[in-house]
Amino acid sequence: MRQRAGLALVVVILTLAGCGGSAASPGTTLSPSASPFTSVAEGQFRLDFRLARLSWAAGDSITGDAALSSAGPSPVVLYGAGTGIIVFDYVEVGGERRAPAISTADCAPHAISAATPIVAPLGTTGGYDLSNPAGAWVEKLTGAGSIQLPPGTWDVTARAEFYEGVCGGPNDHLDATLRVHVGT
Repeated sequence: MRQRAGLALVVVILTLAGCGGSAASPGTTLSPSASPFTSVAEGQFRLDFRLARLSWAAGDSITGDAALSSAGPSPVVLYGAGTGIIVFDYVEVGGERRAPAISTADCAPHAISAATPIVAPLGTTGGYDLSNPAGAWVEKLTGAGSIQLPPGTWDVTARAEFYEGVCGGPNDHLDATLRVHVGT
C-alpha cells in the first residue's frame, strides 16, 4: 500500500512539474503543455504573440497573430515599413533552415493606441538566395500563402520594428518567440 501511495505521489509531482510553461526563447526547450502565447513589453509598448497551438503535423497551416499595443494615455504615431511594422522569423532549432523577417525600406506612419493595437496575422516576408542550400525551402515558404513548416522544432518570432518619431533615428524593436514542434 505504501508503495502505491509513493508511486502516486511521484506521478502527481511529475505531472505538476510538467504543467508549468513559459514563452520560448532561443535555447529553451518547452514542455508539451507550454502556452501558445507570449508577451514582451518595453516602455509603453507591448507585443503579444499567439499561435493556435504549439504542436503541428507536417502539412498543417500554422495560424496565429501578433499585436503591438501602447499603454500610453493618448494615441501615438509610429513610423516603419509601409508593408507593416510586425514581421515574422522562422528558425529551425538545431538545423540550418531560416526564413528571416525582412521589412521594406520605406517609411510610413502607423497610428496606435491602447484601444487600437496594430495586428498582423502570421505570415512571411523576405527574400531568398537560391545559391544557399536552404534557399529553395525559403522560396517555397514565402510563396505558399500559408505557413507550413517541415518536421522538426522551430522558433517562430514575431518582431515589431518601428521609430517613435521621425524615420532614420534610433529604432525600437520587440521580439516575442514561441517554440513549435512539427511532427511527421
